Amino acid sequence: AHGFMGGRKVPGLPLEYFRGIGADLQAQGHEVLVTEVPPTAPVALRAEALRDQIHRWPARRGRRVALLAHSMGGLDARYAISKLGADSLVQTLLT
Repeated sequence: AHGFMGGRKVPGLPLEYFRGIGADLQAQGHEVLVTEVPPTAPVALRAEALRDQIHRWPARRGRRVALLAHSMGGLDARYAISKLGADSLVQTLLT
């Protein structure tokens, strides 16, 4: 889960937000979902978008996920887990 003004890419730069972390995790055999929420929206809206993307992810197959979050993405994740029922989707949160 990316932070404020984040996304799959760093705005204005040719860089991935998490710069190779997804590829490294995939190389180790993990399935990876790179989420994208509205970059400047309030936490409640970002958290809802995050929860919905995790819920709809086909590779999840009903399993709870490990969620890696940076900066405001950590706030989004905590809100989704504590207020929006994402505790049923998330096994572990690393901020």
